[in-house]
Amino acid sequence: MTDEDRIHRTVREWAHETQVRPDPDGTLRWPLTSTGLELVAETSRLSATGHHVLADVRVEYGPADGDRAPAGPLTAPLLAALLAAEVAYRGGGRAEWDPAAASAALVAAAATDEGAPFVTADGGSALAESLQGRSPAEIRSWFAEWAGSVLLPAVRRFDAEPVDETTEAAAARLSDGCLRRRVIGVVGALGAAGLADEAELVADLRGLLAPLAEDSALVRTWLEASVLPSRAGLITGLRGRDEVFGPTGAYIETVNPLRTAAPSEVHAGVPGPVLPELGEGWDLRLVDPDSSDVDMVTRWMAFPHVERGWRQAWPREQWAAELAAQRAGNATIPCIASFHGVPTAYIELYRAVRSPLADRYEAWSHDIGIHIAIAEIGTIGKGAGTWLVRELGSGTFAADPGCRRIVGEPNVHNLATLRLVEKVGYRLPREIPYPHKNAALIIRTP
Repeated sequence: MTDEDRIHRTVREWAHETQVRPDPDGTLRWPLTSTGLELVAETSRLSATGHHVLADVRVEYGPADGDRAPAGPLTAPLLAALLAAEVAYRGGGRAEWDPAAASAALVAAAATDEGAPFVTADGGSALAESLQGRSPAEIRSWFAEWAGSVLLPAVRRFDAEPVDETTEAAAARLSDGCLRRRVIGVVGALGAAGLADEAELVADLRGLLAPLAEDSALVRTWLEASVLPSRAGLITGLRGRDEVFGPTGAYIETVNPLRTAAPSEVHAGVPGPVLPELGEGWDLRLVDPDSSDVDMVTRWMAFPHVERGWRQAWPREQWAAELAAQRAGNATIPCIASFHGVPTAYIELYRAVRSPLADRYEAWSHDIGIHIAIAEIGTIGKGAGTWLVRELGSGTFAADPGCRRIVGEPNVHNLATLRLVEKVGYRLPREIPYPHKNAALIIRTP
């Protein structure tokens, strides 16, 4: 395996775990906050199953809003070191964590199919090579037979086991290892080799599984869920976990490759967020994108304590466009919260099924997401911010009776926010990765 192969394989897994969305031209980008660099991958083919064909991978430096230049030749060890540093920065690191050892383990794992933490670590490429010369119809027929021989016995064995405290973990391992990494991995490899149409193979796979759905809760989940469990081999391994590239490891939820529509399409008829009412000296109003509100939000986002959590210290023009787009759509409403008449906080209420968060957890149709930046902390008394966060949730439940969950994804570094939301009743079930940060999923029920 060449150094370029290792780089491409690592980048595909990073894309899968961070759920990056491509630019209009198909380019994948990740800010590497720990080093001030940006990882850029140009694609010659985007894959719905994550088996992208990469044309060029490089690291760039320079101002985020200006011209950027390549940082020099990229090697597999250098990429591993950069990702190890990024993962450590995102997650806060560990006292016993050894970045050099983690990088070396990643380089070694990228060169082998055995135990590697990659979507393509199932030998799918080798299978694709063995099928060269067959017609698309022959390959579809072969795939249906092969996938059935892999999945159907596994499902029957799982369904025959009694339900107990190990069932959820066993379902996650089967969903990730057998369905996603093995069977879907072959779909991606066949598509990348130009031997088959991925969409047709996925449709064939759904048809294969459909007869089992009535009697198998696992298969119903595979066919109906928006997201499925996926082992985060890079993100957990480079954090220094003992199970680095083994068969276990922490799980995240990523887009279900069998889903037929995105949550925003499934729930297209759900209305946008509703402005809740507050009290106790607090007032909440919509942002006016044609007023000085834009200047105020721009200034607030540059405050150090806000920038640390939001990382959106954008120029005024970018905020003006963002706020205008939010007001024109039905996904997010931008708000200003004032305390006794003094503008104090910027708040976004968003319909979760229309946000990137819906690719990272199983969103309900009326879930409301909240972003809060209490900017003018000197203008409120002790406990007033806690009251605002608590009542914003309560007010949202009252204003939108269909909403049964308030959710959010603050940066894991934003410890003050995490302590505050726990105090007012939010659960923090797990960490979720984004292209630009690791976030804590937070959930509150009435």
